[in-house]
Amino acid sequence: MNFDKYVVIPKSDIDKYGDECLLIVCTASHEQSGRKFFSTVKWILNHFEKITVVLADTLDRYNFMSAGYDAETAKKKGIQRANEWLEKHEPAITRFFEGNNYNLIRWSEIEERPDFEERLSIVNELYENNDMAKLAINDICLKHLEISKQRGNAQSGNEQLAFQNSVKYMLNEVAGLSQIASEFQAPEIYAGLIFENKYLFQQINFINPSIDMTLPSVIQVEFERNNLVHKNDNAARSKTLQPMTA
Repeated sequence: MNFDKYVVIPKSDIDKYGDECLLIVCTASHEQSGRKFFSTVKWILNHFEKITVVLADTLDRYNFMSAGYDAETAKKKGIQRANEWLEKHEPAITRFFEGNNYNLIRWSEIEERPDFEERLSIVNELYENNDMAKLAINDICLKHLEISKQRGNAQSGNEQLAFQNSVKYMLNEVAGLSQIASEFQAPEIYAGLIFENKYLFQQINFINPSIDMTLPSVIQVEFERNNLVHKNDNAARSKTLQPMTA
């Protein structure tokens, strides 16, 4: 019987992939923390033998910049939040994946790869000069901002600043994802918004086609509540709140 509060539901076929997967973690994401993250790791255990976690530490700086921090302070805060996330969540990974079956990479390491700056330059130029690239990136950024508003997490103040930093986040992420895809032939497990065409940025890359801008394959997942667990939790909570009788 499954006693997890959330059940992970894949939205695409998983049988065509090998024994390794990627989990790229944004520490600010509701879907990548707490019980949902624990359920994701357990689901991965049932379908893959190896996991590479990419911890988006320095990438997170754009979220802090939207909150008004300067770039350097925002970068430090991103690293700090990533360290806190790792301290809390890594035991859930190492509980199931040991030794060579678990690999951790930080986004700061991705940004230090020899090709990264070239990749970032390509995606920046595509965004400025190619309507397809701009539309794809703007679409995801606007949807992210709308979701943030619905959850009450949107930063008050300058929405234009928030959008600009969201775009910078996505440009950096596309560069990093293409770098990751060049190193790992493994699908990414992700609960969130994705580019529908992983080849898009390579198909329109007439700037430097020798740099492959293809993104990783993605197994998109979603969460459903485990009604049995929630029912038991609610019953226990109700029992606790009952008035005492003589």
